[in-house]
Amino acid sequence: MKDNPFLRGATLRLVISLENYNGQKFVVPIPATSTVEDLHAEAVRRAAQLNVHCTTTGTVLRSTGHGGAIFFGEDLLMDILDMTNDGTFLLDAFASPHIPPSITSGTVSSLSASTISTVLSSSVSFASETMKIYHIYIRWVTPERALGSSRLSRIDVDTLPIRSDTSLSSFQKLAFDRLYAGQSTNPDTTVELFLAGNYLSCNDAVSLSDLQLKGSRKHPLHVFVLLIRNRTCMKVHDVWGFETSDRGVATFVTCLKVLLNEISSKRTALENMLEIIWSVTQFPPAVIAFRELYIIGVNRIKPLPLTVFATCFRELSLLMVPR
Repeated sequence: MKDNPFLRGATLRLVISLENYNGQKFVVPIPATSTVEDLHAEAVRRAAQLNVHCTTTGTVLRSTGHGGAIFFGEDLLMDILDMTNDGTFLLDAFASPHIPPSITSGTVSSLSASTISTVLSSSVSFASETMKIYHIYIRWVTPERALGSSRLSRIDVDTLPIRSDTSLSSFQKLAFDRLYAGQSTNPDTTVELFLAGNYLSCNDAVSLSDLQLKGSRKHPLHVFVLLIRNRTCMKVHDVWGFETSDRGVATFVTCLKVLLNEISSKRTALENMLEIIWSVTQFPPAVIAFRELYIIGVNRIKPLPLTVFATCFRELSLLMVPR
């Protein structure tokens, strides 16, 4: 939209849709000279009054419809208003695919779904020192286990529960020991941990109780585990938790780019592809990673999302090879 001097002192009345939350809509009056960031912050504030609790870091504003475009915070509303449908913006969880709620059965968390690269830091303000220590039963879900089971509920629950005051750093080390101790892994190999919609950052200052995570024998906490190498990333596959060749990586990345181009060209829908990935892998981080790969692009993506998807692709390929 070209600069319109008559809009500079005007007030826009824009509609925010909570279609992917509770289905409601509300209006936000805002100066025409505001940015998308200003609208985003006000939308999140008003959404909380409708019992939709989210954050600006865990959500985006996008145009309505399938695969709607994401609006960046620095853009002026006047510049992108003609990209919307009658001034309607969709408040959407960033990289949050449709995943059955049974995945997080047993999890009690007030944290909103966020991108796979979001770090949960010590800024989470829960009074953990006043909380009673309890035990959490875990179902460790690796890509191999998820692909090898018809349902996540058929994966065995760890018989040894975890104390709720365990820090995320200790939790990460414990996960590696319980899943990979005694196996022939490289010295620099570690694990990354995820919930269905969150990346659990290695942090000494945050405990499981700080995040209000719970899990019983009947309804264990699903923790998704990815084997990864903790070293400087000179090549795209340096941090992958398995050995591969440059030629193999080139083939994988080329096929991935072709698939993403099919979505960009509208020959298939992103939502359909996400549903297929979920149905096949049962590994939520892979679904989130693929969406992030589509939004950001393979060449500009951070190593972790590509590592997640490559690992799941490898495990699936191994299952397809006749034995």
